[in-house]
Amino acid sequence: MKRIISKFAFNKMPFKTKFVLVLIFVAYFSVFFVSITCFITGKKIINERVEVEMTATTQHILDTVNAMVFDRYSDIQMLASDSVITNSSASIGEKTEVLRNSLVRLGWYDNIYLTDTQGGIIVSTKSSTLGEYVGNEYWYQEANKGSITLSDVTVLPFGVKPHLVIANNVLDKNNEFLGVIFAEFSLDVIRDLLMDLPPESDVILLDKQGNVIASKMQSVENYKISVMSYDFGDDNSEYLVHSIISTGYLGFSGNDWNLVVRTPKALIYSPLSQFIFLLWISVVFISFFVLLLGQFMANRLTRPIIDLTEGVEKIEAGDMNYQIKVNTKDEFGYLANNINKMMNSIIEKTDDLNEEKGKYR
Repeated sequence: MKRIISKFAFNKMPFKTKFVLVLIFVAYFSVFFVSITCFITGKKIINERVEVEMTATTQHILDTVNAMVFDRYSDIQMLASDSVITNSSASIGEKTEVLRNSLVRLGWYDNIYLTDTQGGIIVSTKSSTLGEYVGNEYWYQEANKGSITLSDVTVLPFGVKPHLVIANNVLDKNNEFLGVIFAEFSLDVIRDLLMDLPPESDVILLDKQGNVIASKMQSVENYKISVMSYDFGDDNSEYLVHSIISTGYLGFSGNDWNLVVRTPKALIYSPLSQFIFLLWISVVFISFFVLLLGQFMANRLTRPIIDLTEGVEKIEAGDMNYQIKVNTKDEFGYLANNINKMMNSIIEKTDDLNEEKGKYR
């Protein structure tokens, strides 16, 4: 029913109005089609570009972290081979002095410790930890086997603050096991590396258990995240998420850490959204222009039709001498001239017929 009414209403409209409405419809449809095409194509191009950039950025961040961790590996390895630390005859005081000097010189660690062969702390830069036992910690057991070890996020038995622990076994000159030297590596150091990045993206470094090692997001500090789903406690559908797993750096084989970079889609698609917005703003001006152009074109097109209509109405009313004035050279002008010729011929024949009638009166 609505379609019939709309069709009837459209048919009742003047030709000029129909013409302008059609022009506006075509203009809006064209802009809508171009907008959809630009959005789909632009989104695909942006996604591909962002994927490349995020991959490069993520790899660069992880390489920087791995390089820094490798340097810390080297610090502990050198300390484990220090002549005083490896000397079973050196006093506790001498070894404590070495650890304290290293703590100040290196500047990366909160504390450095040395255990005996059973896992009890015998030398420490933090005197209150002397005698504490770490022999059950997995990183201690790995170091005890002879490999330098970097832990996941952990809290020492006597600690409160989460740390990373770098541990290495200590051998004397006869390769006899003397204990394990280990250091608390502050998570703040890694977090500072992430803070140097642009503020728009969220960057989170996770250990293989899903614990947050470092993050630019205050909301996920000291928070355990699902490595598989990257559930950060908010709507991930609003982000593009990219992740990469650490494969190590030089002598550091990697700890299967996972670096995740999230970038808000609103930020990524902002240029495209601005373009679409400007495109639709231009529609307003285009519509105004089309309206003026439509009025002008409609006047040019409908003027001959109006003149023809008015002429036919006057002839129909009995003004047989009326001449339709259409100055165009197109079909309308051809039709008007033929109507004028036809009326002139009718007038002539009517006059001739009247003369003939007069002769017989």
